[in-house]
Amino acid sequence: MKQLTSYNCVAGYLNKVFDLLNAEFFESKLSRPTITIQSTPKAYR
Repeated sequence: MKQLTSYNCVAGYLNKVFDLLNAEFFESKLSRPTITIQSTPKAYR
């Protein structure tokens, strides 16, 4: 269960970074992408 919480923290951090960069460089005009985190070996194929 800790791993799930860790993934949620990572996704939240990525959203915050996206929002900051979007505001700084694109005047917040970009829509936020969907973040999907997979931990299976086939996730990177």
